[in-house]
Amino acid sequence: MERKFTQLIPLLAFSALTIIAVGIVFAIAAVELFSADHIPWSAHAMWTAFGFALTALALSLLHLGRKRKFFLAVLGLRHSWLSREVLICVLFIVFVVIASLSIQFAVARAWVTVSVGLASVAGLAATLSMGMIYLLEGQIGWQGAKQVFAPVVGSLYLAGSIVFSWAPTPWIAWIFWPLLVLDGALCGKRYYSFHRNVLGETHLMVFPHLRALTSAGYLTRAMLGTILPILLVISWRTAIPVSVIIAIILDRFALYAGSMQHTPKAEIARIKAERMRAAAIPE
Repeated sequence: MERKFTQLIPLLAFSALTIIAVGIVFAIAAVELFSADHIPWSAHAMWTAFGFALTALALSLLHLGRKRKFFLAVLGLRHSWLSREVLICVLFIVFVVIASLSIQFAVARAWVTVSVGLASVAGLAATLSMGMIYLLEGQIGWQGAKQVFAPVVGSLYLAGSIVFSWAPTPWIAWIFWPLLVLDGALCGKRYYSFHRNVLGETHLMVFPHLRALTSAGYLTRAMLGTILPILLVISWRTAIPVSVIIAIILDRFALYAGSMQHTPKAEIARIKAERMRAAAIPE
């Protein structure tokens, strides 16, 4: 684990951009698969998703210690979720390109459906693999379903907000509300877990100087990702996806800034602190 937060910025950008790209693809899939109407923005949105995904993959190179050996990462597919993530993200980009070309040149509807469907499945696999990477025993702040499913729920929530705001298919717009509730619940659980783990135990944090910023990040993320979208429904519905995108970025910041390692040194310090507190309590 890097001891300088700046070294994690490429990883933060990679994960955020990937989640956003997958969310856009999910939105297009929902519209293309469940709407008989032509969606004029589908091609532009799919190419935008491609740009985000490609930029994300390029940024991931900056995080690797040996950039020239990037392609060797796929050799550990049997035992490494990181290797699987790399391969799946590449496949996601390939399927997004195929889907983009299919929509751009208005090929047969069946082929558009298949290509968009494949891009969506690859996106689902990419976000799930991203969550599985963080199941590390030593990283107590990254464990649990609240973190594992955060990427895929974030993508689905963004997709729901796009469909709710811009798609001319009102009957599928209802999906936005349950996704808003699910995303908000997981966000609240992550913040509660962070607050419980660091309360009085700042030595467990990898970046203890970012404790206040992490807490502020979670609270701001909750406001922009849950409270503000509800308010925007009344006045400015088309701005909801922008609010959700900012919330996704803040969520990734809170994840990395709030990293907590369960190391022997930290455990010894925790036990010592508990004993000192117990000794201070009069019988």
